[in-house]
Amino acid sequence: MSLSSISPATIDRLESEFGILHLLYHRNRNQHRVAVWWLSLDMLHRNVRKILSNLREIETTKKILQKERLFRKAVLIARQMIRKKLFKRASYDFNSIIALGQFVTLGMVLVANTSVIYKLVVEISEADGGDKKLSQSKTVERVIDPDDLGEEIEVAPVALQPLPPASKDLLDIFSEKKSKIKYHSRNEKPNKVVKDSGEKKKKKDKKEKKDKKEKKKRSAMDDIFG
Repeated sequence: MSLSSISPATIDRLESEFGILHLLYHRNRNQHRVAVWWLSLDMLHRNVRKILSNLREIETTKKILQKERLFRKAVLIARQMIRKKLFKRASYDFNSIIALGQFVTLGMVLVANTSVIYKLVVEISEADGGDKKLSQSKTVERVIDPDDLGEEIEVAPVALQPLPPASKDLLDIFSEKKSKIKYHSRNEKPNKVVKDSGEKKKKKDKKEKKDKKEKKKRSAMDDIFG
């Protein structure tokens, strides 16, 4: 397992195709970044850049273990791209650009570029002899893809248990509290203290006395002028 299993021509061709992809990415970012197909272009651009970064770093490092680790990373990223059907999704999205008829040239260039990159990535993914040999290695490192959303898990519905019937004591307490609740009008303050019946009685007596006095005054005047 070494870089020698990947031909230099493959790496050079991948860099050349990535240069075209990188140019399309930056030229159309501001205009098409909200489009549905832009997500496929973004994922394709990001993963191919990771592969090339790992392969080119092998040439600068001198440690053998570091070279093998970088090579495994590049191969694993290439396999993930194929396993997750990234190229199939990108091809479908880019063909939809052509079908719309508004940016036909852009769609055709993206489709052609994606097909060439797919062929080169497949060659890199098979550089170490297949998945079986790589899975048997004890030093294989897992590459976490930030776009991996996981697998959908089916959750069995939970049966809701019926609530126990309320006891007679609780119902009696609730009814007793409900009977004590006093409802106020809209203009009445909720915290207003209701005056007791004794105070109301005193007011009533005062009013009656006042009415009697006024009645006596009126009768005296009637006697004088009557």
